[in-house]
Amino acid sequence: MGDRMKTSRRTTPGNVVRFQKNGDAIEHRWFPRRPAEFQVNVIPPDLPAALGRTTDIGLGGMFVTMNAEHLQANDLVSALIYIGARCYHTQAFVTRVTGQGVALMFAHLDRKTLEFLLVLETGDNQHELDARQA
Repeated sequence: MGDRMKTSRRTTPGNVVRFQKNGDAIEHRWFPRRPAEFQVNVIPPDLPAALGRTTDIGLGGMFVTMNAEHLQANDLVSALIYIGARCYHTQAFVTRVTGQGVALMFAHLDRKTLEFLLVLETGDNQHELDARQA
């Protein structure tokens, strides 16, 4: 393959894999994302937290609008997602940095966060989410 860029698109809807040369960001999108606006704190190691808002989110990751000038592709960050009085914690890899923000691919989801994302994915209502977390 050498240093050529290889791009492949799978047949499953929403399933995109991009490979880029020379250690640039790799993006794997195995799950569709839904438009959603939640407050997020992105916390890079050894740097202060940055406040942002999601534009979309899914089981595999999210895009956060924020000042991301101190982040680079492949950084591992912590993220706190706030929905009302609830807070969901995840760790994620930075897959892309743009002038508008940062694309994050989830690296670790605890049970509470996974259940929340499944509710978003399946369209379950808030009462079912409350029952799952009780």
